[in-house]
Amino acid sequence: MEVTTDYVHDSKVFPRLLEETESHRRVVKAYGDGHTTGGVYEFSESKVVETIIKLRKNSHIDTPSEVRERL
Repeated sequence: MEVTTDYVHDSKVFPRLLEETESHRRVVKAYGDGHTTGGVYEFSESKVVETIIKLRKNSHIDTPSEVRERL
C-alpha cells in the first residue's frame, strides 16, 4: 500500500501500484477517487481489471474516453 498526497495524480502511481500488486495476487477490481484520467481506465482494461471510481461533483462525464463509453 502506498499513500500519496493530493498533489500526486492517480495516473502517475496507478500503473506501478497495479503491477506491484499483481506480482503477488490477481487483481480483479480497483477502487479510486474522483481524480482519475482516461489513462487509468485504459490501463485497467488492458489488465482486465474492473475500475470502480466515484466521479467528482464537477467532473465532465462527456469528456471523450473509449473505455468509459463502454462502461
